Amino acid sequence: MPEFITAFILGLMGAGHCIAMCGGLAIASGINGRFSHAFLYSLGRITSYAFIGLLVGAVGFWLTVSFKPFLYILKILSALLLIYLALYIAKWNFSITKIEKISAKLWAKLAPTAQSLIKDKSYLGRFTAGAVWGWLPCGLVYSVLTWAAASANPFKSAALMFCFGLGTWPALLLSASIAQQMHHFLNKMLVRNIIAISLIAFAIYMLVTGVMQFVLS
Repeated sequence: MPEFITAFILGLMGAGHCIAMCGGLAIASGINGRFSHAFLYSLGRITSYAFIGLLVGAVGFWLTVSFKPFLYILKILSALLLIYLALYIAKWNFSITKIEKISAKLWAKLAPTAQSLIKDKSYLGRFTAGAVWGWLPCGLVYSVLTWAAASANPFKSAALMFCFGLGTWPALLLSASIAQQMHHFLNKMLVRNIIAISLIAFAIYMLVTGVMQFVLS
């Protein structure tokens, strides 16, 4: 349960990044119009997060069964990325955003489809548009995805990504005034630093555990 809460908080703390990356897309998809359209758009996006989590969790499970030390390597990698994510949340370092270049080519192929789906005003169109935009390159999503993959459990990985997605909802689903107030609170230095330090402590624990398990394996 603590891991799912952590995933939700990571999504919540990434509100600023979500607004910068998806805010315009959400507005184009009707977030300032009918609530049902905004809800379906966000549900589609989060469904994609959960589906991707399911895939990487399955791959992680398969690889760890074939080569057990891979699990420890994945834990070490995810711990390092979580540290970078904490640095991003605290606004001490923004290197995590460079990871977004990894899937730039894939997104280049999906972008035209995503642009056309934005014009579809049906309920299914709203959901589908959100599902496609869920594949938008995002360093924040990738770092959490790597952490979720380290569970080497498809369903747990999917659940973690779904909880993360739920955390991003307030920034994109609430009214502009409420979202702005929430973002102002989360953007306070004290709040950001507390979350970042807590996340770094958690990541260091993961890192030490992963290294010890790898050495002893």
